[in-house]
Amino acid sequence: MSMKIDSVRNFFINACYTSAPLSKKSSAAQNMISFYKEGAKSPSVAKAIAGAENEKTYFLPVRACAQWFNNYNILKKHPDVKPAYESFENVFETMYPKTGKLREFLIDKSRLSFEKVLPKMSPNQKTAAKAYLA
Repeated sequence: MSMKIDSVRNFFINACYTSAPLSKKSSAAQNMISFYKEGAKSPSVAKAIAGAENEKTYFLPVRACAQWFNNYNILKKHPDVKPAYESFENVFETMYPKTGKLREFLIDKSRLSFEKVLPKMSPNQKTAAKAYLA
């Protein structure tokens, strides 16, 4: 089974931009649960999607940016979303145990992008990354 990148991205966007009250049956919570369930099929891609959408929020008006981060942080702690989030994180951690730190580094430092190809790391950057991950 493969994940559909556009639907996973839509689940994440709809969850983070929904400002409805976060009740048990809220659409934001359901979208975030769907994001984590679909994302468990390919956790690295799902994390990269979340990171790319996170980067886009810095170009939003201040009010929308604050709403996005507020919704995202509340949803991660939501009692219905938490089991899906924890299972997603477990799949991410156990998928490739030896390359877990490297994948985290690539995602956190925005080395993965859907719109463009980034230049290769210089030898100095590689040495710094190896020292950071050691």
